[in-house]
Amino acid sequence: MSDRPRLPGQPTPIPDALAALPTIRARIEAGHPVLFLDFDGTLTPIRDQPEQAELSAQGRATLTRLAECMPVAIVSGRGLTDLVTRVGIDGLSYAGSHGFEIQFARGDETLHYEVGQEYLLDIEAAETELRDRLADVAGCRIERKRYTLAIHYRHCSRVSARQVRQTVEAFTGARPRLTHIRGKMVVEVRPDIAWHKGNAVQWVLQRAGDATRLPLVPIYIGDDTTDEDALRTLPAHGIGIRVSATAHRRTAAGWRLRDPQAVWMFLDGLADDCESGTDDDPSRTSAQTRA
Repeated sequence: MSDRPRLPGQPTPIPDALAALPTIRARIEAGHPVLFLDFDGTLTPIRDQPEQAELSAQGRATLTRLAECMPVAIVSGRGLTDLVTRVGIDGLSYAGSHGFEIQFARGDETLHYEVGQEYLLDIEAAETELRDRLADVAGCRIERKRYTLAIHYRHCSRVSARQVRQTVEAFTGARPRLTHIRGKMVVEVRPDIAWHKGNAVQWVLQRAGDATRLPLVPIYIGDDTTDEDALRTLPAHGIGIRVSATAHRRTAAGWRLRDPQAVWMFLDGLADDCESGTDDDPSRTSAQTRA
């Protein structure tokens, strides 16, 4: 370990979540856990093309085990239909398009909530114009979602990537109804309203809380800048985990997992704990089943 002094303003190291499992377990056992998971970069590695990301059969089995004893929600920038298809597990909640589309499942009832319907024409117009403006930029790929527009520049040159960002930023800057957010090699156009992944998390938590008298303990795991919106909304007793190979970074998360492989190790451990805990406490199983 380096003995180089930490510079002023440099973020402190983020504790590893696997090493901190005893502390995390104690928080979970104090209430009713609700698990929130990002998809790309969290459950699957970042792929060159978004359609290449797949959830393994073993991963589906782990999520199914977890969903049997706690509410599980997948929160992603992907469109809702694409997200539900790729995960493919009934009984989970799904929030697509950074929370603009939410499907909340409880028992046989499925509740849908959509934000920004009045902006659909704005997004459609943005898609038409940006496709025209960026048509000659090699490597640029535009992905339409229901309420957002993702402009990928992973395969662009450095100069072209800068051109993409500047074009999108100038475009949204001239349109007060639209804004943009940056992610990993992508910039997204979205309605300029106060709604993000954190709002979606709170919406799901409110409905999960209707099914139990135990205090909710939200667990959120994500890897991108848009996940920080959700991490910042967690209560002090919540569990925020950033997926990052870098231990020194500024984040609202209290813990870190290095990569998706470490995420699955963590989730498998949660599933084992959950199953052993519900076997010992029938009343807890009943409450979690209702949620």
